[in-house]
Amino acid sequence: MGINKTAVWTKPSMTPDRYSGMKLHTGSVASTPTVWVEAPGVDAAGITFRVGLADEPLTHRGITGLTMTLLVDALKTAGIESRFQIGTQRTTLRSLGDPVLFFDTLGDWLAQPDFTDLDSSLDTAQRKLLALTPIGEHFRTRFGNVGPGRQNLPKLGLSWIGSTQVETWLARYFNDANSCPWFVGPSAPMTAARLPKGTRAPVVPIVRKGPWSTPQWVPTTDDDDNRVSFSMILADKPETVVIRNVLEATVSRSLDDAGISHLEPIVSFDSVGDDLGQLHLSVETARDSLNDALGELRNMLSNLALGGCRQIDLDLAVEESMRRDNQPSGHIAYATRAAFNRLCDRPTPVPIMRSAVYSAVTPAVLADYLEAAWTSIVWTSASVELSPDDAEIPTMVGVLFEGVNGSDQITLSEAGIRYDHGDRVTSVGWRDIEAVVHTGESERCLYTKDGPPLELSSDDWTEGTNLIGDIDRYLPRSRHIPTT
Repeated sequence: MGINKTAVWTKPSMTPDRYSGMKLHTGSVASTPTVWVEAPGVDAAGITFRVGLADEPLTHRGITGLTMTLLVDALKTAGIESRFQIGTQRTTLRSLGDPVLFFDTLGDWLAQPDFTDLDSSLDTAQRKLLALTPIGEHFRTRFGNVGPGRQNLPKLGLSWIGSTQVETWLARYFNDANSCPWFVGPSAPMTAARLPKGTRAPVVPIVRKGPWSTPQWVPTTDDDDNRVSFSMILADKPETVVIRNVLEATVSRSLDDAGISHLEPIVSFDSVGDDLGQLHLSVETARDSLNDALGELRNMLSNLALGGCRQIDLDLAVEESMRRDNQPSGHIAYATRAAFNRLCDRPTPVPIMRSAVYSAVTPAVLADYLEAAWTSIVWTSASVELSPDDAEIPTMVGVLFEGVNGSDQITLSEAGIRYDHGDRVTSVGWRDIEAVVHTGESERCLYTKDGPPLELSSDDWTEGTNLIGDIDRYLPRSRHIPTT
C-alpha cells in the first residue's frame, strides 16, 4: 500500500467551474473505486462508508458511532487526527493529516481490528449522547422511530454491545464494496486504502409519513425554548442550496421589518435518502415575541409560495450559494456527496452545472418548490398548545392481560398493546416493537417504530403479575436489552 503507480482516472467531467474552480474525476487507485475533486488551494482526503442510522437495528443503536470511535482512536495512536460524521445512509471519515499514513493505518486496522480499548471507546461514545433537538423531533414526526427518526432516540446498543457485534458490523459495512475513498486537491492522488473484501450492502428504504393535508405541529422539547422552527422535505438538488439561502435572508428581513428582535437564523439541510432532504430553520426571539414571530414566518412562507420572492433577495442567495461552493468546506462536501453517489450508482451534478442551476432559479421556480413541499411542513414553537392525535387502536382479539391503574387501563392481546391514558390512547402491534429494555426485574421500556417510549411496570397495575411475563413471551429474544 502507499504510493501506487497504476492510478487510472476518467477524463475530467467538464471545464473548471468559473466560481469554484472544481473538476470532478472518478476512477480507481489500486483497483479501489475513488473520487477526486480537482480544486486549487485545498488539500483534503477521507473515505465514505455506505452505512448510517437507517441501517442500525434499534437494539444496536449507536454501533456505527462506536465503530467510528474505535477507528478514530486507532488513527490517533498512529499520529493521525481525524473526524467522522454519521448520516442517515452514509458515514464519512476525514483525515486531518498525511493521507498515506491515514489510509495505511485505516486498512491495517480494518484487516485486524484491535479491541483493547473497547471500554474506553464505549465511554467516549456514551459521552457524545446528544440532548433532544427540534431537528430530531421533526425527523421523528416524519419518519417515526426508524431511519432519520432515530436521531433523538437513546443509543440502546451501547449498554450491551461487545467486540463480537462490532466485528460483525465491520465485516458487513466497512469493506471495499461499501466504501469510496475521496480526495480534494490540485494533484491526482496516488494512494488508496487496501480494504477487506466484502459485498455491497443493500440501501435501507426510507418511508416518510404523510403527506399531510395541513402543516404539522410537534411540541417543543424544552420548556425554556424561545425558538420558532420549521422544516420541510425538498428534493436533494442544487436548487435547494439557493432556496436555503433565500429563506435564511428572508426570515431575518421579515422579522426586522416587523420590529421583532432575534438572533441569526440557523439553517440546515440533511439528506434522508431517495434524493430527498429535510430543510430545517430555527430562529430565537424573546419569549413574549414568539406568537408574533410565528405569524411573520407563516406569512413569509405563504408569500414565497405565491411567487413573492424579491429578485434582489434571490440574486444575493445565488451569489452566496456560489461563494460557499468556493470555500474548502464546499469542495469537501461535494467530494463526499460524489463518493456516496458512486456507492449508490447515482450521478453527481458536475460543478459547472451547479452554478448554471443556481442562476436558473427564479421566483416562480422557488414558488413551485415551496408549493410542492407545503404539505410536508412541520412547525415547533412554545407558543402553540398541542393536543395528541388519536392513535389507531388495533383489534383486541385473544386478550392475554388486562389491568387497571386509576383511570388508566392496559390490555395485552395477540395483536399488541392498548394503553388508555384517559385523555389519549396509545396502541402498538407486537411487530412494531423494535426493542424492549429491561429497566428492572418487573419493569420494561418499549421502543416502537413510531411514538415515544412506553414504560411499563407490573407494580402499577391490578393483576400485574403476568404483564411483564406476557411482554417477554411475545417479543423475540433478539429484541431484548438486559438491565445494565
